Amino acid sequence: MHFGIISLSIVGAFWDTIQSRLSQSQWGRIDLFVISLMLAFAVTPIVARLAKRFGAIDLPRQRSIHELPTPLWGGLAIYISFVTTILIGYNYSIQLKGIIIGATVILVMGIVDDLRELSTFIRLLGQVVAVGIVIAFGVRIDVLPWFQTDLGDMLLTALWIIGITNAMNFLDGMDGLATGSAAIQMIFLSIFAWQTGQVYLGVLSIALAGSCLGFLPYNFRPLKPAKIFLGDTGSTFLGFTIASLIVMSEWASDNPIKALSGPLLITGVLIFDMIYITIARFISRKVSTLKELMDYVGKDHIHHRLNALGFTRRQTVLFIYLINICFGIGAIVLLNARTVDAVLMLAQAVSIALIITGLEMLGSKRLDIGVDDITRLHNRGYLVQRLNEELSRARRHQRALSCLLIEIDELRNINRNYGHPVGNTVLRELADIVLELCRISDVVCRYGDGFAMILPETNTEGATVFAERIRRSAEVYIFDPDQRRLHITVSIGGAGYEIVRAEYKPEELLECADAAFDYSKVPRHNRVAVIDGASQEIGPQV
Repeated sequence: MHFGIISLSIVGAFWDTIQSRLSQSQWGRIDLFVISLMLAFAVTPIVARLAKRFGAIDLPRQRSIHELPTPLWGGLAIYISFVTTILIGYNYSIQLKGIIIGATVILVMGIVDDLRELSTFIRLLGQVVAVGIVIAFGVRIDVLPWFQTDLGDMLLTALWIIGITNAMNFLDGMDGLATGSAAIQMIFLSIFAWQTGQVYLGVLSIALAGSCLGFLPYNFRPLKPAKIFLGDTGSTFLGFTIASLIVMSEWASDNPIKALSGPLLITGVLIFDMIYITIARFISRKVSTLKELMDYVGKDHIHHRLNALGFTRRQTVLFIYLINICFGIGAIVLLNARTVDAVLMLAQAVSIALIITGLEMLGSKRLDIGVDDITRLHNRGYLVQRLNEELSRARRHQRALSCLLIEIDELRNINRNYGHPVGNTVLRELADIVLELCRISDVVCRYGDGFAMILPETNTEGATVFAERIRRSAEVYIFDPDQRRLHITVSIGGAGYEIVRAEYKPEELLECADAAFDYSKVPRHNRVAVIDGASQEIGPQV
């Protein structure tokens, strides 16, 4: 917070000098790039502090990549920097007013979503309203000869902006990925703008690129976790603004092929990832509706699959940066190209995408090895492997370790009375409950007719308390497959070691947990029982 205030003071003190010196340079309005960068760098620590104060924190989850609670609202810092720079450094056009108003709607909705998750319908409705504002201010696609109607232009514009907005949101899954990609795309858009004499578009693009790069040091730190995330606030704002600026630009009004090729290449990574995951999810039946697609949270995006191939997170992000740069160079080459060259450039981009698709398919197979088809949790083989690792770690550091076995009471009756699809839905929803309650260090796997958990640095007392939280959460939760409103109970058995000794084996811990699980079902279901693995004594049952 203090660092941000000091930075703002420095910017203010030298404001006139910076602006006058840079505006007189041969680089034209490069001063706005420097100003936006400095503003974003100064404002970001203040925004991070505000996010913590208001509870806009992204907590680690089993399906998350990050491991520490991290403030959100990073997009607010980028927004403040971008809008402030444009406000003081350039005049507003009618189209820009529409983009800023629409982007503000998206930003406010993202701020609320980061605090309190909004429904798919509300998010989509907000995006439609924002697009409607942009269209009303004259920002629309009008380069396709076969769509020369107001309705056709509006539909294409809405599809483009909403698609890119959500694609950027989907891409925001690793530190620095979405922010850096947006900066690269805007740098290439500014190059295109200045080479075609669109100075106004160049100013807007370079100001947004500077805002992203000023935020990036806090969001992408080599060997260290991010200090702040974009959140839905930032990813949707960036996607919406980038898509709108591209629509506002003039690519090649007399050549629809070239006019389409440029935007498709600059945003190629976003479009490729969106198309790939959409097709893959529908084919694999992970989703069946648009609502399910927007709600689905999975590790099947381009960065997840490259990471599964053996790339580190940093290498994955840098690799995707390079893909953005390759596509961006292609878009610039199109400036002086013939129509046939534009077609060849698109063919080259498609070839690159197909190569990446092959890599992604290999990464997908590695992600799916040992994964349960119903819950997408790892199976018994992974459980045993991780249990060996955690036992070794606990033994080395003389720490506690516990294991839990969880099973739905009367699951067979549910399958018999309502069908296996209903039983599978109940299993998936219970898995989500468990994942929401567990720590990032805990391991959850499919085991038998239920689940198994490994709880590092947790003794039997702690395991009992945690197991009771799961039991109560399942008991009060209403499972609603096909509007049947089912209530279920679970029985949980566990075992743990206060201090792991050299002679302790993973199979022994599982056997103790299995014995405790049998205790939990006698004389009735819906109970918790945990055994001390060393003394073989059962603790208090709840």
